[in-house]
Amino acid sequence: MGNAKHKVITMTCLQSADDNLRLELDQMGVWNERLVVTDVDPPRFGKENGWQWDR
Repeated sequence: MGNAKHKVITMTCLQSADDNLRLELDQMGVWNERLVVTDVDPPRFGKENGWQWDR
């Protein structure tokens, strides 16, 4: 990879992060099955959300 600051985020990476989050929440005693069905909308594309597009 040319620039170490930029990294491709794969679905495997996202799933691993999700698994880790669920485990940590469970260990703290705040995980419950209602959280499984909580909808989270992805951010819109734009600089205000940290997205940047350079040709």
